[in-house]
Amino acid sequence: MLEKIWIPWVEERSLGKLRRPTELALAWMTAMLLTAAPSGSSSVAGAIAADPPSTNATPILQASFDLDEEGFLYQDDCFRSTSEPDYATGNWIAEENGSGGALEVTLGGIDEAAIQGLSGGWTKTFTLAEASEVTLYLRMDLLLTFDYERDEYGQALVSVDGVLHGQAPYDYASYLIGDGNEGPAVNTGWKTYRMHLGLLAAGDHVLCLGGFNNQKTASTEITRVLIDDVLLSEEADEGTAQPKAWLLDQLDLQRFTDNIETLAGYGDRTQGSQSYLDAELWLEQQLVDMGYTVEEHNYDFFGSPRRTMYVTKIGSLFPDRMFIISGHLDGTGGGGGADDDASGISLVLEAARAFASPGVETDVSLRFVFWNTEETDMHGSRAYVYHRLHKQGLETPVGSGLYLEPTWLGMISYDMILFDHGKPPLLEQSVSADIDIEYRVDTGAMLGSMALADALVTGNTEAASAYPAEISDQMWGTDSWSFRDHCPALSVRENTRSGEIGQGSNPHHHGSTDVFASYSEADFLLGFNTLKMTLGTMVDLVGLRIGGGFTLEGSGCPGSAGTPQLDVMPGDAPWLAETFSLEVTSIPASGEVFGLAGLNNENLGGHALPLNLWFVGMPDCLLYNEARWIHSLTNQGGAAVWEIAVPDDVSLLGSEFFLQTLVIDQGANPGNAVMSNAVEAQFGLR
Repeated sequence: MLEKIWIPWVEERSLGKLRRPTELALAWMTAMLLTAAPSGSSSVAGAIAADPPSTNATPILQASFDLDEEGFLYQDDCFRSTSEPDYATGNWIAEENGSGGALEVTLGGIDEAAIQGLSGGWTKTFTLAEASEVTLYLRMDLLLTFDYERDEYGQALVSVDGVLHGQAPYDYASYLIGDGNEGPAVNTGWKTYRMHLGLLAAGDHVLCLGGFNNQKTASTEITRVLIDDVLLSEEADEGTAQPKAWLLDQLDLQRFTDNIETLAGYGDRTQGSQSYLDAELWLEQQLVDMGYTVEEHNYDFFGSPRRTMYVTKIGSLFPDRMFIISGHLDGTGGGGGADDDASGISLVLEAARAFASPGVETDVSLRFVFWNTEETDMHGSRAYVYHRLHKQGLETPVGSGLYLEPTWLGMISYDMILFDHGKPPLLEQSVSADIDIEYRVDTGAMLGSMALADALVTGNTEAASAYPAEISDQMWGTDSWSFRDHCPALSVRENTRSGEIGQGSNPHHHGSTDVFASYSEADFLLGFNTLKMTLGTMVDLVGLRIGGGFTLEGSGCPGSAGTPQLDVMPGDAPWLAETFSLEVTSIPASGEVFGLAGLNNENLGGHALPLNLWFVGMPDCLLYNEARWIHSLTNQGGAAVWEIAVPDDVSLLGSEFFLQTLVIDQGANPGNAVMSNAVEAQFGLR
């Protein structure tokens, strides 16, 4: 179509002839776009022009529950082998907070009997024609009434074929503990969850969505779960560009090593000393330069004020919950504490730096904590837990999205991660050197700690693997100890605390030889491997996206069917190796539609953009990009979909491109065409 307009017009212009103004206007604009746009091709051109890839994600099941249950059936005792059907019910709710219908599960609320183990869920069978990687998206809201005790809790749960799936590494989507009759009802609010269900075999599978309550002892104790907007889809081929690999590439062994040398160079960083203050000032400047807002927890240390510094990467989906990555800044022994614990601080600092990379977003929050007074019986972490334990998940003010203390999903302390020379220690690193992950067997959060430890081992295998990771169950003597009964808590070290470090495996521990020069290149590599393990694991636990943003720019000009509107399809963004889908609406049912794509929205052939097209008979119609590529779209009775196959090319990450549509609209203006608004987009990775 464009070529047919352009070539005759060029030929007639060369003969000095004129055509009808409307035809001339359209032809002139088309010729201007085709000739002014830069020539040549690039990988971006393929991204803008290519058909959708065959690996495009395919919906398996979708439900909004606005009209009814949409084929979901309620079932008692869906989870955790419960057997109390009289204390669980399910209902469809026609209207929930003005957002349409939802499914509801209610547990308890019947009588005063003490009942242990209640559950219920909504089920639906889905069928896969072949084995597929499957992802589930849904929204859930979990609520506990005010009078649950502290040993009573509720969970929002998801299972497929009886296997629980949750927010990794845990087997639940959300979890609330009773407040001991000290406040009002507690609830998570509506949260959006993305769960990778893994490879499912061909055939039928049963999805169950609902909740579990471990115990109720009164009629007023009620657990409620709301469910909405369920989408089950086959995963697209993710290609070779992966966010985890990209983030791991941001790490630098030399920088990790240099941090340790700098911190150890301040000398012993004992509480209240000038060396501590100097090291703290250096650390604070590093964090500020990364773009973080440095916060502090203030507490009293035997009559003297102390502070622990921390920064937080706020989660875009779950700002109210977080993992804590930490080390202790203080050191003792007369040598400068290179291993104990400048090594742990360097790990936490470099992990924070990676997650502060431009365009990086996480689903869940991450807090990076630099403890004070660890060497004096963990006073800093003890004070933190004491002051903040009961502030978890409290939004202040309500509706602000700001939390006094996000709920702790897990806490990891890194304390001495360089030296594994065997026991008794050899001069050189042991051939069996490994990373030791410790939890505590006799704690309230033991099961969650075991799951978090397993996640780290998996993360080490996938992201690092230069050294193996081993799990033991006798964690003690570091800042994770303060969290052991309140959330999954681990310490990560070069050796086990009681069986090895406590028995002399590191001759530099708390001594004058704990200086930078005491450690070899292999020792620093052990610590760096621990950093890679941590970063790779956290990517899986908190979710990661890099860039992938877009904004709607400007406005279109009115035509016979209204003003054309270009919008991005819900949930879409320009992710590498995926399909970016847009739709233009409010267009004539039969008019031709063209997509205009470019890499420049500032100028076209020396003319500033946006450019008013009045001179081609389209007054008040603005051109927003250079239109490097022009593509014919299919008008489907007043709307057209534009699907862009984004290439699997990590070099595009973070770069921008610009989109707009042109619609042929006879009689709308002298030029017989109108323009939509524009989209400014950035290539991203997830």
